[in-house]
Parts: sequence; C-alpha cells; structure tokens
Amino acid sequence: MKVRELLRSLSCLMGELSEEVDDANENNTRMYGGRNKENDPPSSERGGGRDKVAGKTYDPKVVLSGSMKDRELFLLRKKVAELEDKVQELEATASGKEKALKSSDTSDASDDEDKNAAAPVRVYSKKEMSDLDASVRSFRNISEGGLVRNPSRGNRSRKGSWPFLKKAHSLGGNSQELINQYTKISRLGKVMNACKQLPWKESMYTPLAKKLIHSPIPHLTVTEVSEVLKDAGQCLLRIVKECPPNVEEAFSKWPPLDYELVWANQSCLDAWGQKDVEGMARFYDLVFEQSQILQLYEGTFNKSIFQTQDLKPKRHMYTYYGSKPGVKEEATMRFNQYSCVLVEDKKRVYFGIFFETSKKEKYPGEVMHTVLRAHACWKGCAAALVLFTPDGVILQQNTLADSLFGFDSVDTNVFSDFKQDGTPVDRIKALFVGNEDLYGEMWDAVMVKNRRWWSRLQLGLSHLQPATKRREDKDVSAWVYGDDTYAWYHVLFQRINDPADGNVVLSCELKDISDFVHHEEKLRAAKVHEHELLESIIPGHIIEHLIIQKKDKDEAKLERSNTFMSISNSDSTDNYLSDNYLNVSALRMIDDQRVSEMAEHHKQVTVIFADIAGFTRISSQSSPGDVMIMLNRLFSIFDDISEHHNIYKVETIGDAYMSVAGLNLKNELVSPEESPSGDMVRKFHASRMISFCKAMLDGAKSVLTPMDSPVEVRIGAHTGDVMTGVVGYKMPRFCL
Repeated sequence: MKVRELLRSLSCLMGELSEEVDDANENNTRMYGGRNKENDPPSSERGGGRDKVAGKTYDPKVVLSGSMKDRELFLLRKKVAELEDKVQELEATASGKEKALKSSDTSDASDDEDKNAAAPVRVYSKKEMSDLDASVRSFRNISEGGLVRNPSRGNRSRKGSWPFLKKAHSLGGNSQELINQYTKISRLGKVMNACKQLPWKESMYTPLAKKLIHSPIPHLTVTEVSEVLKDAGQCLLRIVKECPPNVEEAFSKWPPLDYELVWANQSCLDAWGQKDVEGMARFYDLVFEQSQILQLYEGTFNKSIFQTQDLKPKRHMYTYYGSKPGVKEEATMRFNQYSCVLVEDKKRVYFGIFFETSKKEKYPGEVMHTVLRAHACWKGCAAALVLFTPDGVILQQNTLADSLFGFDSVDTNVFSDFKQDGTPVDRIKALFVGNEDLYGEMWDAVMVKNRRWWSRLQLGLSHLQPATKRREDKDVSAWVYGDDTYAWYHVLFQRINDPADGNVVLSCELKDISDFVHHEEKLRAAKVHEHELLESIIPGHIIEHLIIQKKDKDEAKLERSNTFMSISNSDSTDNYLSDNYLNVSALRMIDDQRVSEMAEHHKQVTVIFADIAGFTRISSQSSPGDVMIMLNRLFSIFDDISEHHNIYKVETIGDAYMSVAGLNLKNELVSPEESPSGDMVRKFHASRMISFCKAMLDGAKSVLTPMDSPVEVRIGAHTGDVMTGVVGYKMPRFCL
C-alpha cells in the first residue's frame, strides 16, 4: 500500500511540475529570450547531438550556452523523464505482484496467468522505500518552493531562485505571483492576500519607504497584520518612523536605522513573557542594546536591502532561553526569519521588518546539521577559543587552545585544578599576572558594560598553565617543558550566556601575533629613522602641527572602529593605529587647503647665503669625487656650527648654503616679560646670525680645495619679513 501511495504522490507531483516547467518556459521565452520548441532553429542549422527529454527536443550545445533558466529547465525535464521511467518500472513490478497474488487463489488460471504468476516477485528493501520517499519529498520541495535544490544537498538556493525580483511592483497592493511566493515560505502570504489592492499615494511614503516604492516586497497595513495574524505563530513588526534626511549618510553610523516595535501577536508576547506591545518594545530594545550579535544581524540585513538591493527574506538560528523575564533556562535552538515590508499606519507608509521568531526547520535535522557545522568550525579555528566561567574555570576549548592551556577544560579533564584552599584556579587572572590593572579594565568592560575588550598580552607558560611544575632536573626540563619563552597574543574577551544553563560565561579568543609584532618593531624603527630625517629638513613647528593632525585623524578612526564593533581596547597598551612618527607621505601637498594650512608669515628674520669663491673654476679642474668631498667637508662643518648657534638650515644648492634665524622655533623664543615690547619675539636673530657667519669663515679655513688651497667663502645676510610653507608632491620641500 505504501508503494502505491508513493507512486500516486510522485505521479501527481510530476504532473504539477510539468505544468510549472511549461509555464516557466513560456515566461522564460517572453522575459529572458529563452528558447522553446517553437523558436528553436532546425537541427540542420544547429548541428547534431540533440537530446529528447520528457517529450521535448533539446540541443545540449544550446542548453549549455543558454541562460541559467535554460539550464534549470533542461535539468528539471531530464529529472522528470528519469522518474517517469522509474514510475513505469515500479508500476509494472507492482502489477506483476498483484497478478501473482490472484493466481495463487485461483486454481483454473490460464497458461498466461500461470506464466505471470511464475514471474519473480520483487520485495522492496527499507533503503529502496527510503529512496523513493526521498524522491517524492524532493519533488514536493521543487513544486512548492520554486526552482531550488534538494535540502539534502545543503539548502543553498540558486542565485535566480527569487523569480519576481526583476518585475516592477504596483504603487499599492500585492500581485498574485508575489502572494503565491510568500505563501509558501511565510505567514505574510495570508496578510498579502487581504491587501491585494491598497489606495496608496506617493505622498504617503516616507523618504526611506520611497526608495523601495516599486520593489517586489509585501505591501501591508498594520490593521490587516493585526487581524489576520492575531492567532498565528510568534510574529512581530518593527518599522522606521524617523529617518535622517540623508539616508545614505545613515549607513555610515551604527546602528544605521532607528526601529520602533508597533505590533506583536499574543503568541509572541507569551513566548517572551510580556503582557502588551509596549512592554515587548521595551524588552526588545533592551535585548537589542545588549546583544552585539543581534545588532550585527539587523545592521547587515539593512545594508543588504539598501546597498545591494537584496530583498529576499533572511533567517538565522538563535538560542531561546524561555519565557520568564530575567531568568535564563536551558536553551533551545530556534529560527528567526526576517522579511522587509512596506507598512501603512495612520495614512503613512513606512519601511519595516516583519519577524517570525519560531520558524520550522527547512528539513528534518537542520538544527543538528547547523550545530555540527558550527562545532567543526570551532574545533578547526585558526585562533585559540576558550569558554571560562566567571571564576576562571575552563568550560570548553578548541584544539588549538588545548595546545596552549593543556587538557584542562571541563569537557577534556576528569578533575579541575584547585588551589590549597580548595577553590579552583582562576585561569583568567593567571593570564593577567603582571598586568593586574588590565584585568580590572577587562572585567569592567566585559562584565559591567557588556562590551568586547581586546588588548595585546605577552604570555608565557606560567600564564597559560599556572599549575605546571617544573622538575629540578634541567636536562629533563629542557626537552619536556621547553624554554619558558614569551609570545605576543591578541586577546579578546566578551560575555555570552551558556546555552546549557543560561549562566554568564566569558568567551576568550587568543591569536599568536608574535611574527606580526616583530615585523611591527622593525617597521617602527624604520619610521623613527625616517621621522628623524624629516626633522632635519623640516622646521619643528611644522612637524608638530602634522603630528597633531595625524593623531586626531587616527583617534577618530579608532573610535569609529570600536563604536561599530562595541569594543573597548586597553589604554595602557600602545595605540597601534597611531604614533608620533611621520613619513614622507604626511608632507605631500595633495590639495590647496593643505598647502594653505602649512603656509606662515614671519616678521623680522635674518637670512644668509654662502657660496665658494671660484667654484666654477675649481669644479672644471677637478674630478667629481674631489669636488663632492670638498663640499661634504665644508657643509658638515656649517651644519655643526648651525646647531651650536640655533640657526635653521634651509637648503643647499650646488655650492650655495642657505640658513635662517628668527623663525617660529621654540629654542628661539623669549617670553613677553623678557621682551621690551611685551610680545613673544625671536631672541637676537640678527646678532646670532652674524656670530654664525664669523664661525663659518673660521671653519672654512680648515677645508682645502682639490688644488690644496684653502676654501674661500662669500656670505651675504639680510633681515626682513618672509613667508614659509611646504610645496611639492613627489619630493616635498620646505620653501622660504
């Protein structure tokens, strides 16, 4: 009897599927230019190799070169043909079995009947019955859910499995196609059927809803949602009433949209232990504020709608801890489905999200499969993952954490580590030995403020395995325990609820970043060297100005990053996004505003130019090496003298040496009390420059030309006003 029932179900489903395939083929021809039997070119024009599948002729070359829709239709027709052959075989076998049973009860059967009765009777095994039942379920999924893959193959929908995305939607109401699609996957289908025609006008749409005015998503009213779904499963509706004027700018913040819960049915209120919609709204806002995962889900869903135009409903699995407010019981796994909708409330049309918080599994065993996959990711993660109790006991850890902490978790160890007073060893505090201030900071961020906390910690065996005792034998200790070397780890803590009992536990993630830190130290040394080089060619006040700009920019970037992920990082550790060192790129004048910011006017400074008398004659009679040796010796002496007299060297060009005294430099300023005019003035810039020039003349006497004669230097000085700034992009220069 079961065979006949399965055969009847399979035959009915194949008939329905054939009609759907024919309709889809016609729609495909009309909408996407797909091929069908009528517009196919003759086989003589396309060549041989044609296949006949399910009563229709196909050219495999045409199918493979066609659109995704062509290939889907071809594969489905091929599946129909295979199952039709299977049905015929099973019907023939079942018919032979019936005749054999009749012939055994009738003694005067004819020779033909005897022959049929003598035919071997096939006995179906459990596996064959299971395969046939799976075939019927597979066709039922295709018939009811559209062109989707078999759930047993991963539940991944094809990219084109949402057939109504490309169709424009009417201003108000729902098309029958859209109603049929949502009826198969959501409770919204019933509400949409009651909202086929809605007298909406464009003036009723809020700015955010207007962005989806013609999108193929459900159009609803709060009244119909409340009436149709009041006795349905757990549902709630949240809408965006207040939207910033610039919608695109809203998505640069976190969370991007401000939702308001406007409706929830009684089943949803009971499931979450609330008496009315107002209480449910407060409860949801509280949960949303404390749940970083929920914030990420909702924010990602919003961005997928407005930035990538992905309007398909989404779902995720979550842990449900019972209906008692403030009490977390042993968790069960549930599925929550999101659907973006347009909702009318009091003559205004808003964008909203419809939640179904207790969706069933797509197929039997979906929860188990999801958990098994998550466990496989947990075990094979490239970072060490650990679950601690607040007392510091390791509840569970992955394989990499086993190698760091040892087999000391509750699920791998028969006994836990205890101190002499009988209390368990606090493995969290052990990580912070030597950094006790960081432990208090972490505890406040994670356990009090419910934020993620991260920092860099240098950890050794004494931190990771505090109960490990070394043997006194040094030779044995060397190869058993290894050297107690330290490694740098990126450590992240966050608070979660244990699904087993609802209690609070701490999740810790450790990742070895020693190689990264070593490379960073090398990079930092190179940056220090580059910064010192810049200080030698750019005045200090410009360097300080650029450092302040860089700090403000990097701190704003770090603050946005931490706010987005709700992360607190340690202030006592180095700020790894910002430092006090500049590179050449910081000096590049990329726009007029930056050039203007660097420009300054200086009153009353003294500038000198010095060059070598007869340099053209000397260079023409000497080798390049001899000339460069002479210039290097001379200018090195000038550089040393300028440091002694607080003179700023501007540049050298050929044999010319340019310096200035009286710029806005700290070592040149005197206080207003010391100044005759009461202003902040430069201290004796002219007299200092003259002293510098005399020292230059004396120092030049010790330098010889390639012809072994003393170098003769000419120096000119002038006092007046100057303008300074940084110019250039490829090789920025301080210009005076």
